[in-house]
Amino acid sequence: MVRARAEGPFCVDLGGFPLVRIHSPSASEYEHVDVQSFFVGADAAMARRLPFALLHDARDMPYVDEPRQARFLEELHRRRLLIGKYMRAYAAVVSSPRERGLITALGWSAHLPLPTRLFSTEAEASAFLFGRCAKPLVKAREREGRTGLMDRVVDHDHDHAPVNDHVAELASDA
Repeated sequence: MVRARAEGPFCVDLGGFPLVRIHSPSASEYEHVDVQSFFVGADAAMARRLPFALLHDARDMPYVDEPRQARFLEELHRRRLLIGKYMRAYAAVVSSPRERGLITALGWSAHLPLPTRLFSTEAEASAFLFGRCAKPLVKAREREGRTGLMDRVVDHDHDHAPVNDHVAELASDA
């Protein structure tokens, strides 16, 4: 199969909050991932201002070239305080040595302030993440019920202008 030259977007599923799932639908069809859409998803989770854990389905993810790696690390850096405040753990599900190497390299470069692990199944990754969020889960669910927040799936287009304002707003509360 030949990959399209377009960037493939990420989608986030907040339906199981505080377990947040992020994936790139039809990832094997794209030559590159859309870095900004990854952060639109992460920002949607952080906007709840509650602890959460991120499960990233990285299976079939295309190679992330150096300019996109740099952009990814730059976006991580901009959100570092928020990530440290709200994200309790990160787990990626991978299916190849290339995916494992890519996620590991980005993790080392990012120096994330939270536990990160790679798994070959979603069940293993979920168990790890729930273990990291077990105590905050009860408080987060109670608070979420009082604030009336709703679960949703966020699909992304390529209009990311409001994201920068949203990150600034979140950062001001950190």
